[in-house]
Amino acid sequence: MKWFYNLRRFVRNLIAGALWGVLFVLACIVGGVYGNNADNVPVALAVGVVAVFIAAIVFTVFAIIATRRQKQPDGGSNKKTTPPPRSYPQFSNPLTPPKTSPAPDVSDARRAPQPLPTYPAKIKIVVFERRIADVDVKSGDACIIKFEKNSFMATENGNAIIDASCYVNGQKIGEFPYGRQLRAVYGNREYNCKIASHQIVDDKHEVYIDIDLPFVIDNKLPLVTNLVGVTFENRQAHIAASVVGDMLSIVHTPTDEYPNTIQVYNTAINACIGVLPNNIDVKLVKKYKSGCEFSGVISSIYGGAGGKNYGIDIVVLTHK
Repeated sequence: MKWFYNLRRFVRNLIAGALWGVLFVLACIVGGVYGNNADNVPVALAVGVVAVFIAAIVFTVFAIIATRRQKQPDGGSNKKTTPPPRSYPQFSNPLTPPKTSPAPDVSDARRAPQPLPTYPAKIKIVVFERRIADVDVKSGDACIIKFEKNSFMATENGNAIIDASCYVNGQKIGEFPYGRQLRAVYGNREYNCKIASHQIVDDKHEVYIDIDLPFVIDNKLPLVTNLVGVTFENRQAHIAASVVGDMLSIVHTPTDEYPNTIQVYNTAINACIGVLPNNIDVKLVKKYKSGCEFSGVISSIYGGAGGKNYGIDIVVLTHK
C-alpha cells in the first residue's frame, strides 16, 4: 500500500469515503429490492457488497495510519528546518586552493550531507567607527562572526533583522556584508575568521578579514532563493528524500517554450527537485550565458504535513 501512503491526505480520505458511499448505495438497493428475503439475493451481488465492505474498512485503516505517520516528527512539518551543526574552518592562506570543511555533526539528520568545499576570500567589513576607536585591532587578530537580532530594525512581517556582527577581543567592530548568505548555508552558528588588515584612510577605518567561505562572490552570487515547479515530474518525492545541506548541481536546460529554464538537481539522490524562478533564471542566463552551470546547497525544506506540498529554499553558491 505504499502508493496509497504517498497520496495526499485529501485523496486518501476521498477514496475511503467513496467506498463507504458505494457500500451505502448497494445496501439501499439490496434492502429496497429484496427486503427481508435475504436468501433471494444473487450470489454476485452479495459477494460485491462484502468486497466493498472489506475494501472500505481496509482503506479507512490505512488512511488513519498514514495520517498518524505524517503527524510524527519524522513525517514532515510546516516548520523550516535549519542546517545541521557544522564545524567551521579556521583561517588559511588566501593563496591556497579550495578545500573541504570538516564533516558536520548530523545526529539529528536522516542522512549526513556531503561537506561543502570552501574558498579563501578577503572581505571588507562594514566598520562601526565609534566602536572600533576603542579597540586595538591588528592584522592576524582572531575575529568571530556572530548572528544577532537587531534591536531597532525589523522585516516587513515584524521579525527582527539578523545582523552578522564581527567581534574582535570580545568587542563588536562591524558587520559582515554577506551575513544573510552565510547564515542560509550554516545557520545561526558562530563563524571564525582573522583580521587581514586594518588601516585609516581619510579618517575612516578600513578593516578586511581573511575568511573561508562556501561560496565565491561576484555581483550576482551567492544567491538565496526558493524553487518553483516542485510539484512536477515526481519532484515532491525527490524533495522528501533530500536533506538540508545536500549539494546541488544547477544547470541551464533551455527548451523552445522556456529558453531560460535552469533546473536544480540534488547530487546526493541524482534527481531534479525544481527550477529557479523566472525572474532569477533570466538574469543568470543573461550574465553567465547559455549552458551556464552552478553549484548550490539546500538551505531549508518545509511543508509535507497534512497533505501539503513540500517547499524548498536553496543557496546558489558558485558559477562553474
